[in-house]
Amino acid sequence: MSKVAILYVCTGEYAIFWPLFYKNTEKNFLINSEKHYYVFTDNAVIMNNIIEKVHPCYQKKEPWPFPTLNRYEYFLRIKDELKMYDYIIFMNANLIVQEKIEEKEILPTGKESLFVTLSPGPFDRTAYDFTYDRNPLSKAYIPMGEGEAYFAGGFNGGKANEYIALMEELSKNIIIDLERNIIAKWHDESHLNKYIYEHESEIKYKIISPAYLFPEDSKLPFEKKIIMLDKRKWGGYNKLRGIDEVRKDG
Repeated sequence: MSKVAILYVCTGEYAIFWPLFYKNTEKNFLINSEKHYYVFTDNAVIMNNIIEKVHPCYQKKEPWPFPTLNRYEYFLRIKDELKMYDYIIFMNANLIVQEKIEEKEILPTGKESLFVTLSPGPFDRTAYDFTYDRNPLSKAYIPMGEGEAYFAGGFNGGKANEYIALMEELSKNIIIDLERNIIAKWHDESHLNKYIYEHESEIKYKIISPAYLFPEDSKLPFEKKIIMLDKRKWGGYNKLRGIDEVRKDG
């Protein structure tokens, strides 16, 4: 039986998603593995609710986009603990595991190190349509016309040591960008795509279809395995991200 660490961030209003996420992930996701949840949150209920194999990690709420941009920095605080697992998986807060998902569907095996998920938006487009970061000063930069696929930031993972290596490199690159007052176009997702682009000749990875990041109410030609809940139904992007609150403070 594999040991899997699931990394999850739900600071501020995003804590609203945790109960449904946990219930459905426990029921349907990798049911033949030993799953442990590392929940980075400032929510008092989650922090104080003792549940077996749920490990709350206090993380103060940061202004948008830092809760997503800095996620790898959060995770690396528990790097030594994560080394004890066979696999590490990151999952966005608003994901609901709709159907049973077996280990063989997503976990890298053999020479594969990582798995990444095709973004449901540009899954059938060409490299010229991909919304990579095009700022040559950014560590996430990918030249126009290059790259073979666009991967979403909301669901990815891999073998523990290899995923930790990914987190370390992405965290370092994000810090370098911030020191230059640069934020990549799609934050951590832009840096993830650069990592795959830069290492595609040396790292073998499994590509997962948009069935595992299926936008709620969309009509994509895939089975609905994991649904991305529509944030507009949960208060809207601004409320969840605390953008109005930041503007008042500023």
